[in-house]
Amino acid sequence: MKLLRNRRNRCVLPSQANESAPPLHPTSELTSALVPSPASAQHTHDGIPVPSDERFARQFLRVWTRRLMLVCALLAVCTAAAVPLLSCLTIKQITLDGHAHYDAQLLIDSTGLSEGSELLSFSCDAVQSKLLQAYPYLEQVNVQRSLAGRVSITVTERAPRWALYIAQDSFALLDEQMRVLELTDHNGAASLCIIKFELFSKADENVDAEKGEIDGNEERVLEPGKIYKGNRLAITKLSALSAAWQTLGCQEQPTLIDISNPYAVMIQFLDGTTLALHECADAERQLRAALSALDAYRLQSGYDGPLWVDIDDFSRVSLHPIT
Repeated sequence: MKLLRNRRNRCVLPSQANESAPPLHPTSELTSALVPSPASAQHTHDGIPVPSDERFARQFLRVWTRRLMLVCALLAVCTAAAVPLLSCLTIKQITLDGHAHYDAQLLIDSTGLSEGSELLSFSCDAVQSKLLQAYPYLEQVNVQRSLAGRVSITVTERAPRWALYIAQDSFALLDEQMRVLELTDHNGAASLCIIKFELFSKADENVDAEKGEIDGNEERVLEPGKIYKGNRLAITKLSALSAAWQTLGCQEQPTLIDISNPYAVMIQFLDGTTLALHECADAERQLRAALSALDAYRLQSGYDGPLWVDIDDFSRVSLHPIT
């Protein structure tokens, strides 16, 4: 007789196994197929069956919509509470660094800011633009503020390079880009190289009139903060001389550059020595020839007084002492 093992691994007789098995119903499989179980029944919306994945999406959307509404409400409450607090922030300290030409208090007063005013009531970019427009020496302005109530202003100033002769005891200080920094007298121009030439060239006016670029006097005014463009031929010669001077590495800087004669350039130094260039087409070559001849003459003659050095179109040099 074969033995059957039940779930508890007990040995039972076949008759006992049949007695313990549940009765079979012929119609049980058909009934389960026709009547769905509660777990497999479809959900309905207004009488229309809704798939389970769409129902999940709707539940997910409802949950996150409520959460977003809650977050928006919290943000609105926080903003309403923060605005009065931010309006209470005031300027406690204003500092200014990098100034040399202008007084610090003058620049601070020009910004319109003062201690005790609202910290967030002004635009840093607007303050920067205001200072740059009002003061030609300022090249860069950086304004920063902190919630601690400190406003920091850092400026970078331009350095004057030339003193343009206008009239008797009247000069315009220019930087490397020929921007007019200020109008001054001889005392203000004493430490700079004075440049002389026709302020407003007739040739430039004729060329501009032919091109139709300007109507006569648009660029013919010496105004602080503006780029000087009155005599473009003289400016071109001056730029060529300056570049050649830097390339040659000359230590001694000229005190006067006279380009009044359109066919010649006169360069004068502190001791009175004068270089006269008949042509400025190749300034570096001509200056090198003039300086070499000058050094050789001083070495051979032992003369250390002022000299007149003449350089012709072929870079031939002639010199003699100035008495």
